[in-house]
Amino acid sequence: MVKVSQAHLLDRAWVEFDDEHVVANAGLGLPGLLMHKLGIEKLADVGISKGFRPGRKLCTALVGMLAGADSIDDLGVLRAGDTQEVLSSKVMAPSTVGTWLRSLKIGHIDQLDRVFDQVFFRAWQAGARPAGELVTIDVDSVVHEVYGDQKQGAWWAYNKLYGLHPQYTTIRSSGEIVACRQRGGRANSARKAASLISKSVDRVRRAGHTGEIEIGADSAFHNSKVIGKCHKLKVRYSISARSSKLMSELIETIPDHKWQSIEYRGGIAQVAESYHGLKAGERLIVRRVKNRDKHDPQHKLFETWAYHAFVTDKTGEVLELDAQHRQRASQELAFRDLKDNALAHMPSGSFHANAAWLILGCLTHNLMRWTAKIGLGLDGLIVARTLRRKFLTIPGRIVRSARRVTLRMPARWPWKDQYLRAVRRIRAIPTPC
Repeated sequence: MVKVSQAHLLDRAWVEFDDEHVVANAGLGLPGLLMHKLGIEKLADVGISKGFRPGRKLCTALVGMLAGADSIDDLGVLRAGDTQEVLSSKVMAPSTVGTWLRSLKIGHIDQLDRVFDQVFFRAWQAGARPAGELVTIDVDSVVHEVYGDQKQGAWWAYNKLYGLHPQYTTIRSSGEIVACRQRGGRANSARKAASLISKSVDRVRRAGHTGEIEIGADSAFHNSKVIGKCHKLKVRYSISARSSKLMSELIETIPDHKWQSIEYRGGIAQVAESYHGLKAGERLIVRRVKNRDKHDPQHKLFETWAYHAFVTDKTGEVLELDAQHRQRASQELAFRDLKDNALAHMPSGSFHANAAWLILGCLTHNLMRWTAKIGLGLDGLIVARTLRRKFLTIPGRIVRSARRVTLRMPARWPWKDQYLRAVRRIRAIPTPC
């Protein structure tokens, strides 16, 4: 007897897009609740002077980015079904948000940055502040490649990519963005980095951190302005050293018996310390690596050392300081997450619109981490794609009966308990007046 397989549903069923009560991304209610508790819409209405009810437009952009939007048109996903009911603000049309973004000027960007500052303060007061007495702030710049020749400010950057070149500061332990600045593509990596560091340190202090602060950076930021600003702010620093004749001479003065071996896969690595002749109290720590790949069919005729040096005013053992400095690479995870989500594109031809989009993308990036920290109790670096898959893109339906509103979600959802626990935790946050 031959068993006939059942026909596929779409092979025999009518398809209609007419259900007004379905919520495609019902899990957005979780960060939406956090946005309500932080009072983001009201902060934007009071703090931004451009447009009618700018808070609604800002919240629409934020929630759309949380849902995975990387362009203005993608914000239309929030208008599907009953999605608006699970959010903290009325959803505006993508065209309305786009028109508002393109109308912003440099002064409005500063206002938007102040809103970012206030939200950052409230989130840390609500429980998002990192644990411990030490906060390490990493500073770097990233080229965001664009493909249209009508993008204002876009140009060929140092890495031969055509795009915009914003600057960021991040919290090393959590991946949060502390501050950002949109810049043209031809901007030098370290241009105005000292002022961004100052803003970041002040922001972290205002948010309630009273312990020690350290600054980490790569060799592009090894200059007197950045180091001088760190001294002025009374923060420690650990900055990769620029290659120069002086550095080469200092490295050559290190005797062989001073090199200490460390664990290193695929070769040999050693660490040593030399004095640094430019600033009093600075230390020059050098790591040298000799790679040995047994699977490489073409071996080097002469194995040579590759040197990586950094300057610091921190105290402690050389091996410990070297390991801490290498942790700066975790900042690349935050940049990858930004480019994988809202900042996959710079969606407008207007430089100021893209500057606003940058700040909104960074605030969305932080909202993901604050939702995980405050609601889910997760510490450390968070990947937005994983959080979205588990807790945000949950289909649901809003049911109203006997004066009661119920958000029904799928039975046997694997992360149900964590979601419900997060709702209870975020509900406990006092709503600002």
